[in-house]
Amino acid sequence: MAKGESRFCQREFIKSSSKKIFAELANDNYLKDYATKPKSEFAKKLAYYKCELNALHPFYELNGILNGVVICSFLLLFLNRMPILI
Repeated sequence: MAKGESRFCQREFIKSSSKKIFAELANDNYLKDYATKPKSEFAKKLAYYKCELNALHPFYELNGILNGVVICSFLLLFLNRMPILI
């Protein structure tokens, strides 16, 4: 699947790619440790995961909305506004 110049993860690799992304996220303690690090480090890591999730693109529609919800959840966690459960 593609949109403009962007190609997304091929269907047969979505499961393995998503496992890799979420294992990486778990190794990063779901970004919880970034609350004590410089904001720029958190922003870089958040941008990395936003791009990875966007490239995964598991749904035909609504990927952007889902990605926004995930990113907003991490921002709220970083700002100590609510716990995130994954």
